[in-house]
Amino acid sequence: MPLRIALDARLWGRTGIGRYQAELSRAMLAADSDVELLLAGLPADQAVLPRTARHPYSYGIYSPGEQLLGGWALRRVMARADLLHFPHYNVPIFAPRPYVVTVHDLIQFKFPQEFGRLKVAIARGTLRRA
Repeated sequence: MPLRIALDARLWGRTGIGRYQAELSRAMLAADSDVELLLAGLPADQAVLPRTARHPYSYGIYSPGEQLLGGWALRRVMARADLLHFPHYNVPIFAPRPYVVTVHDLIQFKFPQEFGRLKVAIARGTLRRA
C-alpha cells in the first residue's frame, strides 16, 4: 500500500519555499515508488508530477481565511493521506494531524524592528502553535 503524503502546495514554484517543495517532491517520488503526493492548493498553472493528485485549497497565505477555514479544507485532503507537510510554519488553527512543518527562516525574530510588534507577535504565536 502506498504512503500518501499531502502537501500544502499553494507556494509551489512561486517562491524559494515553493521551489524547495517542488524539488523535495520530485526527489521523494524518484526515491520511492510507493509514495503518492496529494497537492493541496497547487496553482493551476503548475504541472502535476507523476503519482500526484490536485486538491482544491484556495485560502491565501497568512490570511484570516487560511487560519480559520484552511484547516477544515485540509481535513478533506487528509481523509486520503497518511501525513501532511507544511513548507512554512503558518499552520491553520484547525489543521488535521499528523503533520510535519519545515521552518526556513526566522528573520522577523532576528530583526523585529523591520517587521513591527504586531507582525512579530503574530509570527511568534503561529510558530509556537505549529
